[in-house]
Amino acid sequence: MRHEDYTELAEDDPPRPLSRRSALRAAAGAGAAGLAATVTLGATTGTEAMTGPSRQGTVVLDIGGDTGALVIYAPAAMNGQEIEVSPCRPAAGRMHALVRERRAGDGCHAAVYPALPAGDYTIWRDRLTPAGTVAIGGGQITCYRWPA
Repeated sequence: MRHEDYTELAEDDPPRPLSRRSALRAAAGAGAAGLAATVTLGATTGTEAMTGPSRQGTVVLDIGGDTGALVIYAPAAMNGQEIEVSPCRPAAGRMHALVRERRAGDGCHAAVYPALPAGDYTIWRDRLTPAGTVAIGGGQITCYRWPA
């Protein structure tokens, strides 16, 4: 952690924008304590409760036409971590999803991207290292198993 991540604020100070990473750390810490976290991202302030395991029927996939979904199966040790994906093109933005315990069927841990435009995507192991690539088809669910 950098020193800049810990700034003392007076109780009457207005909320300050956080980096996305800092906001997610704050929300994760609050979620671990069973609390809801209020974070400021840019000019938007919202309250986001960290959720526990999902049960059958709690994920809605928005697929059809040129939109598909991606499910990344991950080891239980990755529970609570984010996995980023990006289209396979230069300077493409990244999207992320949280690995959560999924209690449908026999149960598993997975990150779900419920609506991705059809195309090829890079799955990122970390900021610089790709873990793999997948092809998302319109109207289809693509599954990927996190590499050991």
